[in-house]
Amino acid sequence: MASKTKDKPRKTSSAAKKVYRGERDDKIVAGIRIPKVRLTSLGTSTISLPSPPRMLFLMGTYIFLAWLMAGGIFFIVREPPALGESGGNPLYFWPSLNESFLIEGFIASILLFVAGFGMVMLYQASLQAYNRANAIRYLVIGLTLGVLSFGLLQYIIMVKLGIF
Repeated sequence: MASKTKDKPRKTSSAAKKVYRGERDDKIVAGIRIPKVRLTSLGTSTISLPSPPRMLFLMGTYIFLAWLMAGGIFFIVREPPALGESGGNPLYFWPSLNESFLIEGFIASILLFVAGFGMVMLYQASLQAYNRANAIRYLVIGLTLGVLSFGLLQYIIMVKLGIF
């Protein structure tokens, strides 16, 4: 008795057919065969898993960069205090270039991000070649943010050196 359902032929990729026939597209480097591998879906039942959006990875990267710029590794290794005090007055900046408080690292990290945003604004100004008003606006904002953050970082260094 013959079965009522017919066996469906399996789909074979062209690369597999070449291997069955004895033809090879593989490269041989220093006596080692490097096969060409092409990943294709296996039939019609593919598993579709939801992936997080790219913006989530971008935000995670920015948070990690902010942690690094704030001195996250230094904070783990040295365990500095958040703030200091001198005669009952709070100290926000450690009076040496070799050490820092937690708040000092976070302030420097924020200023570095502001400077980076200023550089992005300068880049946006270069893209606005046909819209002069927007280009000038982006240029002024970018230069202001860059110069302001650079000046404030220089001020922090002068405070740490005892100049101010």
